[in-house]
Amino acid sequence: MSTKSFSIRFYAGIARVGGAEVPLAKALKAIHSKQALHSVKRGSDICFLRILETWNNDQNFRGVLSKMRTENIPHKGDVAGNEEEIALSKGQGLVEKTYFIYTHRRSLLIFQQNFHGCVVNVLAEILGNAISATVTFSPILKSDAMARFMSGESSLKKFTVSVARPTNPSMFPNNEFSTPMLSMMNESNAATLSVT
Repeated sequence: MSTKSFSIRFYAGIARVGGAEVPLAKALKAIHSKQALHSVKRGSDICFLRILETWNNDQNFRGVLSKMRTENIPHKGDVAGNEEEIALSKGQGLVEKTYFIYTHRRSLLIFQQNFHGCVVNVLAEILGNAISATVTFSPILKSDAMARFMSGESSLKKFTVSVARPTNPSMFPNNEFSTPMLSMMNESNAATLSVT
């Protein structure tokens, strides 16, 4: 039996309707209860939420985003150098799947990196459309990236920090960095703050 390897990224998610924060689980529950096809068109490609399942009393969700490619279809071939176009019938395309898990308790999205599939912004748009909200996913810095940065062996050319609106601002220290940052986010009703 063969095994597959997947690259994943972690994101913090937030949804806002006007100035009010709305739980992302609300959008996922709305989509799950309707069992309708939710899609976004990107050029000639169509990205759609193919599967959405819930467990743990609607606190966790897992799903599959699919991207149907109808243009720039690769060829199939063999090691001898023979190749031919992949024949598709009318209305068909190549389907690239991207898997994800969302846990409500931590507002955490675990998202497969598939460079041929849908990107995390597609999921944000689909969820936002479901409840008429603005949804953003901000990447969470992983420990190995932080270790490389802190080792002193990296040559830093540009550094961007994006901070999602905290669900519990009291967890941030009251210091010269976080206090003005939280103040700017509150005054502008921003879902994220980026500093370059």
